[in-house]
Amino acid sequence: GVADGLIEEDADADAVALVKALSGRSTPTSAPAEVPVESSAPMEVPNSQYLRA
Repeated sequence: GVADGLIEEDADADAVALVKALSGRSTPTSAPAEVPVESSAPMEVPNSQYLRA
């Protein structure tokens, strides 16, 4: 799916972990637990926002 494509493009361990975490949630668009992760890794914010869109 889209997440798999992003994983291949980014080839980044943190990005892969974030994608897997989002994919593992039933409601990733409303998972507050991901907020601190994004705050500590600003480079991942664009990717996570794109996945939520």
